[in-house]
Amino acid sequence: MPTVEYLNYEVVDDQDWDVSDDSTFEEAADMDLSDEDYGSLEVNQGEYILEAAEAQGYDWPFSCRAGACANCAAIVVDGEINMDMQQILSDEEIDEKNVRLTCIGSPETDDVKIVYNAKHLDYLQNRVIWRRHDPHSTGPSHSFSYFSLTVSNISARRFCDALWRPRTSHSRTLTRISMPVWHWTHVWFRVRRRLISLGWS
Repeated sequence: MPTVEYLNYEVVDDQDWDVSDDSTFEEAADMDLSDEDYGSLEVNQGEYILEAAEAQGYDWPFSCRAGACANCAAIVVDGEINMDMQQILSDEEIDEKNVRLTCIGSPETDDVKIVYNAKHLDYLQNRVIWRRHDPHSTGPSHSFSYFSLTVSNISARRFCDALWRPRTSHSRTLTRISMPVWHWTHVWFRVRRRLISLGWS
């Protein structure tokens, strides 16, 4: 089972460390950081890194869960992460800056090191969705990106239900939707994959 060693970008920024330096993790290990900021987690076969983090009770940033925003971005320091179809990162960001999206990323190697919460990097800011209801957000007060979508810790089954009943008034389902057809097609494939993993067919 692959193991992901993670470090919060906010810690890297506060300590003025090099985000791409492997020794950064050694320095983090010597500090008394919380489990949320530094640690490791095991990722099951076919499981996304964001899902694994949430299963451990961690509140990692996300928004679309479909590879169409930069909220869940992470920097790969060591190892490889394979992403399902993504629409937001450039080839340079993937190949040279080692940016990956944890909502659609699964480890390809047994050991991976990532700096998560990388949405704060300047070159990713224009693809981050800032949510109106987030009082701690440092971004603009309105939702801004290539689309507008609000999702709050929604399970695959409830998400699937929300797709077919998008006007529901439930506060934890989709509250605003404005996406192209190609995105919904990708969302459906991700939902179907998740349902199959839960034993649905």
